[in-house]
Amino acid sequence: MHKNLFTALLLNALMSILFKCFVILEQLDSSEHDTVLEENGIGCKVLCVITKYTRMTTYMWMFCEGFYLHKLIAASFAEQKSLRMFYIIGWVFPVFPVATFALLRWYFADEECWAIPINPYEWVTNSPNLLSLVLNFAFLCNIIRVLVTKLRATHMNEPSQFRKAVRATLVLVPLFGLHFFLVLYRPQSGECATLEGYTFLSYSMDGLQGFLVSLIFCYLNGEIQGLVRRSVQRMRLQRMSLTSSSEWRRSTRSEPALAKLAVARGGGKRGAVRPFLYVHQ
Repeated sequence: MHKNLFTALLLNALMSILFKCFVILEQLDSSEHDTVLEENGIGCKVLCVITKYTRMTTYMWMFCEGFYLHKLIAASFAEQKSLRMFYIIGWVFPVFPVATFALLRWYFADEECWAIPINPYEWVTNSPNLLSLVLNFAFLCNIIRVLVTKLRATHMNEPSQFRKAVRATLVLVPLFGLHFFLVLYRPQSGECATLEGYTFLSYSMDGLQGFLVSLIFCYLNGEIQGLVRRSVQRMRLQRMSLTSSSEWRRSTRSEPALAKLAVARGGGKRGAVRPFLYVHQ
């Protein structure tokens, strides 16, 4: 499950960089009128559609993570036997809203590579993304409720129960994408400092999500660290065994030469082959 989310985040980051470099930044840096954005070619539109698709896959896989974990914890640790439904939600479902968005822009607002948001059409893709965040928030609240209920069964005091539940669920915030609620509303007007602060915060949260998720659920995971240590130890043992075997082969190759040297010095007489004595002469 995590691998699909990491893949979606990586693809979204790659496509966002390509779209901004070849379309947005080219428009800002160019002093000419024949820019990619103004030419409104088919290439930049395809790039915009792929970028929106990869963006939506990240939200769908965040929803899949929330739904899967909620089912494990809230449904008496029930095991999900098949992940086919999650693959359909994560990779197949985003095709339909993005295709609908592309058709609407093609027929009603075919301008500027579809990079400039137009609210009626943007909601075709934004509404499923927002719905996934709302559902993940509901999943998180129910997970906290289940954890507090289970901790109460251990007869611990209330503040300790609450702190443990909060610590256990705070790590799920970047995985569920709930930090995007902080930048859900974009100010349409105001001072430049306010707009710049919003933009900086929004891009920072968007760009650091993959880093935080991989740090919490991969690099700081005790099981992963144990597997890495075992792999390093296995590589060291293999290197040591290869070194010892190569030394053994060199020693076995040198023994016939020592024997010939012993025979040569002994004049070919029987019993004259004493390689160890001749080595120390």
